[in-house]
Amino acid sequence: MQAEHATSEAGLHENPGEQLLLRVRSGFVLQGISLRRWCRGNGILPSNARDCLLGAWNGPAGKVLRERLTRAALVGAGDQ
Repeated sequence: MQAEHATSEAGLHENPGEQLLLRVRSGFVLQGISLRRWCRGNGILPSNARDCLLGAWNGPAGKVLRERLTRAALVGAGDQ
């Protein structure tokens, strides 16, 4: 039961913070791009991306961007 809960909390539902920022950055690097390049290509300010991943921007719009970033970076349960 505990392992199932941990899997469901991974990826899109992960708490913001340094770990999430590093995982998202790594996910993009594994795809051959940087977080900054992805942001520029998608009309997102890199500072907004960083703030939402760290939790400094944690309102509804920040949560939507965090979900978008984690999906694009392919951050999920298998990354732990």
